[in-house]
Amino acid sequence: MPFSFYFYPHIKGNHDGKRGNEMYEIINNSHSYAIYQCEEGFYDTNGGFYKKLLNSQVGFLNKIYYFEMERQEDAIILHIFLTKTDCSGNTITFTETETGTQCYKGGILSFTGTSLSSDELFQYAKNPEILVSYMSLILGQNEYYPKLLEFIEYYSQFKENMMHIYMLIYDMLQKGNEAVLYVFIVHHMFNMLIAFFNWYKKGSISKLTNFSQFIQILKRMERISLSGYGPEKEKPTSLKESMFTGILQLIVLYGKENTASFIQFIEVIHQLNERSASYYHKAESISLINEAIYLLVEIKEMFPDVLFSKSTNFIIGQMFRTYEFNLTAEGMIDLIRIWKDYLTMKYDSEPIYPDDIKKSHDSIQNTYLVRLSAKQQKQFTDIVTRYKNLEYQEEQFRIIVPSSAKELSEVGNALQICVGSYSRAVVEKKTKILWLYTDQKYPTVVLEVRNNELVQAKMKRNKEPSIKEKEFIKKWCQKKELRNLAC
Repeated sequence: MPFSFYFYPHIKGNHDGKRGNEMYEIINNSHSYAIYQCEEGFYDTNGGFYKKLLNSQVGFLNKIYYFEMERQEDAIILHIFLTKTDCSGNTITFTETETGTQCYKGGILSFTGTSLSSDELFQYAKNPEILVSYMSLILGQNEYYPKLLEFIEYYSQFKENMMHIYMLIYDMLQKGNEAVLYVFIVHHMFNMLIAFFNWYKKGSISKLTNFSQFIQILKRMERISLSGYGPEKEKPTSLKESMFTGILQLIVLYGKENTASFIQFIEVIHQLNERSASYYHKAESISLINEAIYLLVEIKEMFPDVLFSKSTNFIIGQMFRTYEFNLTAEGMIDLIRIWKDYLTMKYDSEPIYPDDIKKSHDSIQNTYLVRLSAKQQKQFTDIVTRYKNLEYQEEQFRIIVPSSAKELSEVGNALQICVGSYSRAVVEKKTKILWLYTDQKYPTVVLEVRNNELVQAKMKRNKEPSIKEKEFIKKWCQKKELRNLAC
């Protein structure tokens, strides 16, 4: 299988024709290409002299690694050398010092000396192909290695350079998260693995070092996804990158000891959808589960003291109160939305778990704008003005910011969604709300942006936007440099 490896190019500057040994004697005891900076300019291991060096090239100074691999009968050892420079008198000396080793033996990856991140190793490596070979030998001892090669071939269709994927694999091996690779690769979930890697690299899962709970939930989600095939073999609802975030946040916030309860709750939503949905729409279970997860995550963030089992039991009890025996997955999600909406608007003195959530919600909603102080309403107008840079228009679509807190309530009532209660979150700069308009009186899509990420895009009664609207939203996200987790 052909691989595209990254090697350091010979760094070019403003060369004046002088050789380094005319001013300094260059002694190179290193395999690596390195640069040393003096008052006169920059010197390299080849004896070249440069008056200037680009800012982007300065990072290559003093961090050049060289690898050697040693194979023993029962172990594979990677030797890591660091090139150091010394200027004494008229001599510049480049030498390599072994800074650490990594040993794979008996299925365990161990380290001696300096532990380096994958970014450092790949970014400053003279011969990264040795590191790739080392990882390939390690992975080759696992049963899923042939499938890993299939994934690498698949991934290479989208990436010119294979260093990216190997860097991420290396990180996961270092942290003992090989099982995550196994789940994705064995089940041929390549798109999911790419999404997970992209998300993993951002450091979003730093609070969780053991992925066993995540794997359990993900396996169940995958089985549910695959259960939605109809006679025409339409693709099941995809497991989006945002779902990884939701599942891991659920585990981190509510505690990994609730894993069994998480799976049980997921199963309840799925079974309700299976019983009530038409044969052709059973794959919608994944979308409903994903929405429920995010709602419960948001509730936990607002009220850290809520417990998972107590919350889900409360919702199920409210379902029987509200719908009696006409129980559906969508009905459950609606009640979680109503509960979150209620929690957003309630005073501290009002209960987290009211006797009748729908009645309590409607009562608060009728007085919510009155409860918002005049100061808060003015703050709302000032805040939304600050993110008018997110507005965008093209052909029949336009995205604009709300004009007032009252407008949020009016749109929420018209579209039958809970955006009316987001005023306080906007004022507190926790979120940004925008409208997508076509030619109708009210917006067709409500957009929520947090931390430069589009986290929600909902139509009336929380329906998904149309294909054309999704395409426009994607273009808008690209234009405004927003990470799209919603479409």
